[in-house]
Amino acid sequence: MSVANARMTTGNRAFVKVVAEDDLGDVGDVVGTQQGRSIGQWHKDATSRFTTDQSLTTLETITVRGGLLGENGAVRLLLRFQTVGASGSKEFYCMWNGSAIVTQNKDSDHTGAGMMEVVIANDGGVDAQEVHGVWFDEDPTVNLSRATPGVDTSNDVDIDVVVRANGASDAITLNLSLAELLGTN
Repeated sequence: MSVANARMTTGNRAFVKVVAEDDLGDVGDVVGTQQGRSIGQWHKDATSRFTTDQSLTTLETITVRGGLLGENGAVRLLLRFQTVGASGSKEFYCMWNGSAIVTQNKDSDHTGAGMMEVVIANDGGVDAQEVHGVWFDEDPTVNLSRATPGVDTSNDVDIDVVVRANGASDAITLNLSLAELLGTN
């Protein structure tokens, strides 16, 4: 890792971007499989993907390349949703290698915007993770649940964004998904 010297006068602000590189100079990447492209250490999809389906529906799949996180690396996801309809509950899942790691269930009267933030961090080994999740919306009641299954990140691992609109007139839209690589050590 290299950092350039910088000088600034008191009262000014400076923003410094630090990029960690491995021995080969690679920063690694997160792959958005919906578009089938490798997009660097950021994944961003601002297209609206929605469902009115009353069964579990995958709106996004993001693949974390095997070996990318190392023993203590982490990835952070920001997922922005919009819901309409009041005939059934709404369910939101962040899946890690097929297991629900962060979930949020909203009552049938919930409509509007919500955002889920999820951090998945390797915890001293490639097969042990710590998961943190939070849900933000205008409703102050939060019943977020999370689980931490150990997954071998030396292989590719999929993160799936899965939802269910349980009412006949309900819809859930994923407006934005961001995946940020926080570290690779």
